[in-house]
This record gives sequence, C-alpha cells and structure tokens, in this order.
Amino acid sequence: MPRATVGDTSLTRSYIPKVSQTPGIAPSIAHFYKPIEDRCIHEGRVVDQLYYTSDHIDRCFSNIRLNCLYKINEPIVPHFVLDFYSQVTLQRDAFRVILISFMIQNEFITLSLQQFGQILIIPFDGQAIFTNEWDLGSLAYSEEPEGPYHTDLPTPEEIHQFLQFQRIDPNRTIKNKTVILSPNQVLTKELRKDLKRWNELIYENVIGLGGHRDHLPACLAHILYFILAEQQYNLAYFFVKRIESARATTKAHLPYGDYDEDDGASRASTPSPTTYLNSLKPLDYQQYEVPTSS
Repeated sequence: MPRATVGDTSLTRSYIPKVSQTPGIAPSIAHFYKPIEDRCIHEGRVVDQLYYTSDHIDRCFSNIRLNCLYKINEPIVPHFVLDFYSQVTLQRDAFRVILISFMIQNEFITLSLQQFGQILIIPFDGQAIFTNEWDLGSLAYSEEPEGPYHTDLPTPEEIHQFLQFQRIDPNRTIKNKTVILSPNQVLTKELRKDLKRWNELIYENVIGLGGHRDHLPACLAHILYFILAEQQYNLAYFFVKRIESARATTKAHLPYGDYDEDDGASRASTPSPTTYLNSLKPLDYQQYEVPTSS
C-alpha cells in the first residue's frame, strides 16, 4: 500500500496563497485567481520500492513507460500552481494538435501536447481517451473521431474478457436503494488480485485520493487494458484533458501537485512548475509553430 504523506487532502489548501486578497490588486487579475484559491491539490501518494516491485507492476508499467507514475519526486511551488491553474486553457491548431497555454511569473507560454509530455517526461503518444464516467460504454462517446488523437477503442466486451472481471453481485446499494448494475459498470472488488494493486496505484496518482473508490472508472479500465496489452498509452493527453475538466469544475481538486519528501521514496504525480521553468528555455513559446512531425 502506498504510504500517504498528507493524511487529509484538504490540508493542501494551505499551500495556495490568497493572491486575490493582495492589497491593491486589480479586480481583473483577482478574477482569475479567486475561483482557484480554495481548491485542494491532488498530490498523489508516496510509492516505495517494495510496492512497485510487487505484482509485476514495475515490469509491466515500464514496458509502456508508465513507470513515471511512481518515480517522480519534485518540490511544490504553490504560487506557480496557482498561476498555472488560474489561466490554463486548451486550444487546437489547424492540424488538431492540442495546445496548452498558461502564464507563470508573467510569462505567457504555449506548448503542444508533445512538448508538454516531453517536459513532464511522460508518454505523449498512443491510446488517447478521457472521461469522468463509470460505464465502459462512455469511452466510445469520448473518442476523437479523427485527427492525431484518434483511438481505435476496444469494446466493453473485449475489456471485460481481457481484464477477467468476475461479477460478484449485480446489485449495489446507493443511498439506501438497491441498484442493478449493468455489465459495463465494474466494481473494484471484481478485479483480480494483482490488478487491484495496479488500480490503486493509478487511481491515487492519476485520478485522485478521494472519490468513490468502490468502482472502476472507465478511463482506469482503459489504462489497465493497455498495460496488459503492452500498447502505449497517451498519459499527456489524459493529464491535459483532466486539467481542463478540473478547471471547468468549481470544486474539483487541482491535478497535479508535488511535494519534496527526502525519505528515499517517490511521490507519484507530475513535476512541479519549477521543472517547467527549468525546461522552457530551449523552446520558443511566443511564436508556436507546428512541428513537421505533427
């Protein structure tokens, strides 16, 4: 079990400075910061070596470069986090390439998805999908029909067979009412033993520490499928789409933050904006041009 270094996620609110309350700040500037300042930061959990070397995690995750999920340990810079989330936007260029725009220390930056992935040292190609839904059928509604992020999705039936889900009980109690689950709604307890550990690591370091942990989100089932199939998963796409979703949801946690923990373990999450700033110099962000490879 990954060891939590922050027992209460709500404590991360203390990391966020109240910029909107700065004396003399222009109302137009305060407008960007105020909706973000009371959010929590999704930090992920510390993952020790004993955990990620069990149940074939290290070997299988490394095969498709998802070992980045448990090998990152960067200090958090609260003001940079606030700067990033207060104004981050996603756009598309003429070739449908995703562009991530944000401002840090009064510098306006635009990155392509590939540049974003390169800076964070996470996979930026392969299977690309994002949904907040539970039902596996929702994956098809989130699929990009064309362009650089088009994905040939497995069917819900293929995911079921490949991950070997075992329906234990078709009924589930929600708010004191018995609900009959559809075949495409998978409970966490229906995962086989090794995948439960994979699910735990990915959930806590990609999706969040909170939420309803008794069921398997469709996106997480999709990630598990491609780890087992040893096919590349576009983690950068998932990250930026989740950032966009969190930005548009007033009470969602801010993904992703980091904390420096010098205890020999790693906190799995994206690098802090310190890493951004150290990596930006080789590129021209004011005059973005689509790389020929795109």
